[in-house]
Amino acid sequence: MPDESIHFALLTHSKSKYFENLRHANFDLLIKSYENNSFNIQSNNIISDEDISRIQVFSQILDIFILFKSMIVVRSNIIRYSKSFFFLFNLKQAGSIVYNFLFLLITLCLSVFSLKFYRHFRKNLIRQSNISAGHINLMKLSLKSDNRHALILEDDFLIQDIEAIIRMLKFATSAEISKSNIQLVNLSKSFSYLELGFQNFVGSSIKNSTNQNCTIDVLKYPVTNTVCATLYKTDFLIKLTWELESQKQISIIPIDHKINIALNKLIKKGLIDKECYGSSNPSLFIQGSIHG
Repeated sequence: MPDESIHFALLTHSKSKYFENLRHANFDLLIKSYENNSFNIQSNNIISDEDISRIQVFSQILDIFILFKSMIVVRSNIIRYSKSFFFLFNLKQAGSIVYNFLFLLITLCLSVFSLKFYRHFRKNLIRQSNISAGHINLMKLSLKSDNRHALILEDDFLIQDIEAIIRMLKFATSAEISKSNIQLVNLSKSFSYLELGFQNFVGSSIKNSTNQNCTIDVLKYPVTNTVCATLYKTDFLIKLTWELESQKQISIIPIDHKINIALNKLIKKGLIDKECYGSSNPSLFIQGSIHG
């Protein structure tokens, strides 16, 4: 099987505003435009309302603190490895972390006394749990394929230039990238490096020999920007899914932070290199929920 082979996977749902049909139009275009591929579509919820007890809802207080810790670790790594010591910028980011933490914590506390807040928190819990379960299920299905790479997409991705995307995919799955320490590549555009404070976080850039305007930026430490469109080496997914499944199945923690937590653990165990995370430049999959 050639290095460029990809297993395509789509996470969608009939109640999603981005759902168009079982074969999402952009996904259909993508898999028809790329050779050497197989695909799976996750369109049904894995976790239902009946799977979540009232005790599990209120036990999320622990997960809220785990998420808070993850957000602090992410920001600390950005400051440490990018040497970004701009006080006002970091203060703003710290304020955002505290706000998100307090919002979840207060919402959970209010849900003890208010049915309205309880339903809101429970709905968010089910949504986050299903997104995470869907990603993990697609990862496991990708492991059953004969492809060397897996591209997992959330259904809010948009395509502006299919030919440019195909060129980037062929570069991201080339022997040059495959032989590097990169295990996963972010291919979607959500927030810029400047907005996230990543501008000095790039350790190196690997250029495409046939297209100098196409590079994979290697971060000094893995921090997921988004998981709207992420390309994984399938042999790496064995390690990643094991770490993800060791976390709680029903959790308010979003999948991007679950992956951050898993990557941090894998690095500490010496199973992956710090510079294992790449980001395509330019980012060609547009995240519709942000830029749509």
